[in-house]
Amino acid sequence: MKNVYFQSITIMIFSLFIFVSLSLNAAELKVGAGQADITPPRPVLLTGQHYMRVSKKVTTPITAQILAMEGSYRNKTARI
Repeated sequence: MKNVYFQSITIMIFSLFIFVSLSLNAAELKVGAGQADITPPRPVLLTGQHYMRVSKKVTTPITAQILAMEGSYRNKTARI
């Protein structure tokens, strides 16, 4: 579900950026995306409990994702 949410947001932002770039008559458009697994490699303390609890295993990996866009025309630059 989270992956679908990220893709939806990505498409909306990309569409907005294309619109802004076309408005600026962008001569150059750069787009980059990245993803990294940031799941801790060992057990960690779990917060939000009334007592101390340590994780036993990873049930869902934690992933960080980023999308970067830049459009430029002459000396005007738009970055998202």
